[in-house]
Amino acid sequence: MRLHDTLMGRMDSLMSEDQRLHQYTARLDTTTATGQRQAARLRRFANSLHYADDAMMTWMHDFQKVDTVGLSAHQYADFWAMQQRYLRQIYTKTSAALDSSRTIR
Repeated sequence: MRLHDTLMGRMDSLMSEDQRLHQYTARLDTTTATGQRQAARLRRFANSLHYADDAMMTWMHDFQKVDTVGLSAHQYADFWAMQQRYLRQIYTKTSAALDSSRTIR
């Protein structure tokens, strides 16, 4: 599945962006209201990165290739359509999380 391979290629980016946000947060002066607001914003971005990563890990952990014995062609197609929908949702979450985190420079 091409979408799965694309997502796997982005997993390293999720981790890299998370590390970069944590480093940026560590440098903030959180004794000020502005620093606290910035830190809260960075935590939201980091949480989005974690959520996208968790969604992919959950899918990979739970995925079991369908046993085609006894399935109709329609049931088989439905199974793969459902997997594609779930992977597209993960792709959307991953893209949004990475795009948001990359606004921080």
